[in-house]
Amino acid sequence: MDIRYDRLILSMDDTELEQFCRSWVEKKAGYFEVKRYAGTGDLGRDVVGFVTDARHDGEWDNYQCKQYRSGVARSQGLLAIGKVLYWAFMGEFTAPRNFFLVAPKGLARKL
Repeated sequence: MDIRYDRLILSMDDTELEQFCRSWVEKKAGYFEVKRYAGTGDLGRDVVGFVTDARHDGEWDNYQCKQYRSGVARSQGLLAIGKVLYWAFMGEFTAPRNFFLVAPKGLARKL
């Protein structure tokens, strides 16, 4: 029996999607450490891949998970990116090297 991962990911709730994303990112090469930030106070970071042991003071990639009923709208995507850039501007961390939206139902065309 073949497992339809493309179907399973669509049925995940927010927490499951973030946990799945963390597991997936941990398997990617090039990260010193991978961390999941959960709940309020995540400052726009769901899963972070740190390139070096400098963590947020060095290069890092942000994976923002969005499990919506439909694709991520332009306003929602820009808000997610803006949130991370705001906290970087406020000095909480450096701006990420890359920002990835993990959205199983896709992105709106304008985004």
